[in-house]
Amino acid sequence: MVSFLPHFLILATTASLSLAGPRQALPISQPFKITINLSTGGRTTLGTDTVLSYDPRLLSALKIVPGKTYPNYPPNLIDIDNVHGKLRFSGTVGFSPPKTAEGVFGEVFFLAKKEGQTQINLEVKPKETTDSNIVPDFGGIDLLTEKPKEITITAREASLGEKILNFIKQIYLWL
Repeated sequence: MVSFLPHFLILATTASLSLAGPRQALPISQPFKITINLSTGGRTTLGTDTVLSYDPRLLSALKIVPGKTYPNYPPNLIDIDNVHGKLRFSGTVGFSPPKTAEGVFGEVFFLAKKEGQTQINLEVKPKETTDSNIVPDFGGIDLLTEKPKEITITAREASLGEKILNFIKQIYLWL
């Protein structure tokens, strides 16, 4: 008997962006990190765009640290708008060949400004190009088909010890 079944199996997976961050309540004025994870689902891509939204009354974005999923994170495509609570940045292959990507797309550092609870969202709008997108190689539509789950952030008043530690950290940064 001759078998025509392939000797290997390729499982198609969905391309995705996801957010990971702290699960416990955070003290006010203590920086915290949100990680943006990327999976192109095995598809080759030209790049990925991310748009995060957050409540600027409760949170302030401090900085973006690009990951290593793409060779280029153009500085002109990195923007933090703490007035409107929007943050944008993109990674691209540039002049390199299209590639698959798995791992940390980037890290965003935030600071809670006052007590409360809020969400950080990756904006995804079907058939739009001004939101978060995973751009396929040479044609095709956005590979990002599902809205990623938001992260809930709870900020609380810092303890005296946390306030002292944060004060020392801030002084250390200026030295």
